[in-house]
Amino acid sequence: MGVSEDHSRARTEALRSKQLGDFFSPVLHVTLGRGNVHVCQGFYELSPIHTRGWQPVYRKYKSRYFLYLSKQCWWISTESNMLMRQPRGLLHSGAVRLNDSPARPERATNWKVVGSGKKWESIDLKLDDLKEPKAEFVVVSMAGTELLRKSFQLHETVVTVKTTLSRTLKSSWNRPADFIRLCLGSQALSNAKELGRLTIGAGTPLQAVLIPINCKHCMVSLEKQWYPCCRCSNCHQYLCLECGARCRECDYCVLV
Repeated sequence: MGVSEDHSRARTEALRSKQLGDFFSPVLHVTLGRGNVHVCQGFYELSPIHTRGWQPVYRKYKSRYFLYLSKQCWWISTESNMLMRQPRGLLHSGAVRLNDSPARPERATNWKVVGSGKKWESIDLKLDDLKEPKAEFVVVSMAGTELLRKSFQLHETVVTVKTTLSRTLKSSWNRPADFIRLCLGSQALSNAKELGRLTIGAGTPLQAVLIPINCKHCMVSLEKQWYPCCRCSNCHQYLCLECGARCRECDYCVLV
């Protein structure tokens, strides 16, 4: 009975989401000024179950923060404040004019953020309509050279970007994704992190850092003259051709 109710609720939400999608942006990308890092920055999805009439509610991707309308201002705050439509939070817009047409947060202006001393400070906030749950991500090298520019679904993970980068640059790098680290600012990103969870603003690139790669046995560098890839399918270590005849790490040699 519980499973049936869950399926019914899911179908109802999917239908309502489709209907609301005709009037509201399904996904918004919030950017707080170029180069800024803020907990409220990132991707927000339309929340059908919380939307009332012509006033949409957006939830930051798998997060506790919501974007909603209260007292003629748009607010970004916690779920408890959103449910009560309380005019309090970390950010808010200037007063907007309400009429019988759908309210659109991307048209709001005069945004303010809680600054030092808990005082409201003006901020250059930008809201981009993504049309669908995917976004363009840019990866640059340590020197700032663009290496990859591609759109990914928000549910895809960092390792997907690394694998794509590895394949794209195979002719010049010939480097497995295992030896690429992606960073957002000074933060190293885990492979399992979903792209929708990144606190990233529009135009902010991810940085690719190359991890040194050596033969596990003789420690010869595989950087400058990358040998044909020998990898033990048991211990998953990389070897040069000379050491690839037998994997001494696990004494089990099936190379891929």
